[in-house]
Formats: sequence, structure tokens, C-alpha cells
Amino acid sequence: MGRRYYYGEGGLHQSYEEAFKCYEKAAKQGHAAAQCFLGFMYDNGKGVPQSHQKAAEYYELSARQGFAIAEFA
Repeated sequence: MGRRYYYGEGGLHQSYEEAFKCYEKAAKQGHAAAQCFLGFMYDNGKGVPQSHQKAAEYYELSARQGFAIAEFA
């Protein structure tokens, strides 16, 4: 759902805020891709205030699980 809200796919309106809520819920459950995407959202200020510190924290959580994209962020 996070991706669908982020990009406005599947008949949903585009909403960074709704995407953030979806990704945050999944990230709290340990989903590595969601953690990486939250890092991206914080890095770029999409739906949340920009915070490179929070971005780094989420990238690190994701990278520790071996999510390759997060290892290069």
C-alpha cells in the first residue's frame, strides 16, 4: 500500500503522508524494504520533515538485514 500511495497507483490518490504511514507500520514490524524507503522519504523530505539523521537510522536498520539498496544509501 505504501508504494501505491507514494506513486498514486491502483486507483489511489498520490499521498506521501499516507505512504509514510504504511511504510512506518511495516518498518516497525522489521520489513527491510519499508525501512529503506522510510530512509529515502526522510532523506528527501517526502511526507515528513527532511532529516538526514533519521534517514541514516532507517538505512542502517535496513542494511543490517542485508537489504542491498540501503547499504549504498
